[in-house]
Parts: sequence; structure tokens; C-alpha cells
Amino acid sequence: MDIESYLNDLGFVNICVAASLPSALNSVRAKRPDLAILDVNLGQTLVFPVAAELRRLGVPFFFSTGRHISELPAEWTSERIVPKPANKKAIAAAVEKLGFRLH
Repeated sequence: MDIESYLNDLGFVNICVAASLPSALNSVRAKRPDLAILDVNLGQTLVFPVAAELRRLGVPFFFSTGRHISELPAEWTSERIVPKPANKKAIAAAVEKLGFRLH
């Protein structure tokens, strides 16, 4: 919820929050997002299938997680990670590193 608020503050208006793996996948497939921020834990499942779909679609994304990078599967350790608890400054910096201009 904090990250959604931070994104609103940064000027993003169409924000979709998904609480389950099927919901997240359906959302990504229904309308290609410009950007995604993924918590590694999505309910009782891991978000890596969503990350794979975003990668396939060429959507820039990063993880915001309380997990240490060593806990992630090797194929995802090259992705940007914003540690939780994330603050507005950290989210803004990660979004800018993905090439987005913020107001």
C-alpha cells in the first residue's frame, strides 16, 4: 500500500495492484504495463512467473522484497531489488534507473 501511495506521489495514475499470481498474470496480459514493481511473495506463492512474463513482454520491473538477494533464484539476481521496507526515495531512484522521468 505504501508503494502505491509513493507511485501516486511520483505522478503515476493508472496503478494496478494484484494480490494473487493469477490476478497479476491476467492483469499483465490484459494490458501491458509501462512498469512493474514486484514483491517476491505474492500471497502464498512466489512472483517469478509474473517476472518471466514481464521479461518476455519487455516490461521494465524491479523487486521490492524483504528477502536477501542470495535467497532469490540465480536467474533473478541480476534484476534491481529495492529492500523492504521501501521508502519513497528508494522507489523513485529505482523507477528513474529504469528510465522514467519523475516530476
